[in-house]
Amino acid sequence: MFNGFPVPVPEQQLEDVRLLLAHEIACKAYPFLKAGQRVRIRGGYLDGLEGILISENKDHSLVVSIEAIQRSMAVRIDGFDVEAI
Repeated sequence: MFNGFPVPVPEQQLEDVRLLLAHEIACKAYPFLKAGQRVRIRGGYLDGLEGILISENKDHSLVVSIEAIQRSMAVRIDGFDVEAI
């Protein structure tokens, strides 16, 4: 639903889910995250690290910033569990 109106689901998104299910690939429900959202890494050696999620060419990175000196750095986070904060 968008503004109270139903919105069609793109066929490619449905096909992607069908493909995962058809091949019985291990998967689980995951919170919807979008680029620009603040997230926190859960687990692994980066557990607790917070920043802004970015996505470029299907690579996902976390941008960590120090506002006082207006500097940031990005680290690839593919393979890490993240949660919205």
